[in-house]
Amino acid sequence: MMSKRRFPPGWTEAKFGKIATFKNGANFSASDRGVELKMLGVGDFQDRVSLKDTADLKSVHLASQPAVDNFLEAEDLVFVRSNGSKELVGRCLHIECSPRLLIYSGFCIRVRLQSEITTAQYVNLLMQRGVLKKQL
Repeated sequence: MMSKRRFPPGWTEAKFGKIATFKNGANFSASDRGVELKMLGVGDFQDRVSLKDTADLKSVHLASQPAVDNFLEAEDLVFVRSNGSKELVGRCLHIECSPRLLIYSGFCIRVRLQSEITTAQYVNLLMQRGVLKKQL
């Protein structure tokens, strides 16, 4: 018999897909010319758990200006969705700054919370501790 999960008073359980939206990152070719933008890539995660500024991020060129919903915003979460190393998949980065025209790699997926039952900072903490990574 399985026991039912117990949460502290006032807490609730929700499926991630019900409280957040997800969007894959941008793909580009090294030969693209046109719009120059800063990009958060898998290599930028390293030992970071949050992004406080974009000064050290590289720029890439895209053939055209991406749609507005392709840009990162403060309080977004970015996950590594594919990588050569299985261990790196699921790494999470909390966007703490208010980036201006910052996009993210096609190897990443952006999570934007749509509910106030949790915060990006808390979800990131659970990811860093390994609690949610196993679930995802």
